[in-house]
Amino acid sequence: MQTGKVNQLPIGLIAFENKKPIGTVSLLHSDIKRPSKLYPWLAGLIVMKKYRRKGYGKNLVSECTKEAKRLKFSSVYLYTKIPNFYEDLGWEIHSEVKEDVGCFVMKFDLIEHTYPKK
Repeated sequence: MQTGKVNQLPIGLIAFENKKPIGTVSLLHSDIKRPSKLYPWLAGLIVMKKYRRKGYGKNLVSECTKEAKRLKFSSVYLYTKIPNFYEDLGWEIHSEVKEDVGCFVMKFDLIEHTYPKK
């Protein structure tokens, strides 16, 4: 994994395999168009099709939440149409987006989750 700026948002993470970038995720102040008191947001999770279902998405999400915790945030939010993927990683549905059927705002509580030290 490589990161962009170290101590402020936005932060971008890139997953590599054999020095080739194969996935990315960002930690942003906001990922929705309307004003919100919720932040930061995990956004833009993309893994190239060839590398999906190999744990890269899970690792990118995990590293992104670790970055949020390092920056002293207590929670992270995201906007998704695939809540099951994130629920399997410990995220909870925060709310359903009424303007966009089938979309959810999800929350990951950084205070409740601990990570093993590397």
